[in-house]
Amino acid sequence: MDALVFGSDPLDAVTLKGQHKNMETQVQLYRIINEAILFLLVAYVIYGFIKIRKRDTHFKANEVVAGFWLRIFSGIIDFTILFLLFLVILCFFDPFGLEGCEYFETMGEIFVVWIYYAGLHASKLQATLGKKILGLKVVDGNGKRIGFVKSSERFLGAIISQIFFYFGYIMIAFTKYKQAFHDMTTGTFVVKMK
Repeated sequence: MDALVFGSDPLDAVTLKGQHKNMETQVQLYRIINEAILFLLVAYVIYGFIKIRKRDTHFKANEVVAGFWLRIFSGIIDFTILFLLFLVILCFFDPFGLEGCEYFETMGEIFVVWIYYAGLHASKLQATLGKKILGLKVVDGNGKRIGFVKSSERFLGAIISQIFFYFGYIMIAFTKYKQAFHDMTTGTFVVKMK
């Protein structure tokens, strides 16, 4: 990029050199952000395991916990709903105005998914649409509704549950109260509605 092409305008070469430096700066920024996210995820895994060891995970509510397959099917329904939502919003409207800037568009998608999961779990529904359709809800150890902060922490834990080959979700099949990693770290349970 630094060399001039025969017959080209020297001002074009200067512009290209400036664009190249901007791209390098942008790549460095993405690298820093990605390393920070990775650090936070690793820190959360460590924090989660410490919390699991210290937490009293006895389920005190008089409710029936949802099993592995019900939770998997509710996840498939939620995935389908979000896929259709993104198909409509991001493909036709591009509300973030970030055409050509995939990194920040991805961050916008993560924001929408976070609001969907954390917002609905903390709402009066206590469930995403997939869980609601299958008659499930998220509660704390006393059977009460969780708040938005705990729901957001649960969402972050769910990302961790997916990253390591869905191991955090596979735990549902083998734990006493059918809890995934993110349920265990936040002291939440997925139960059948009465």
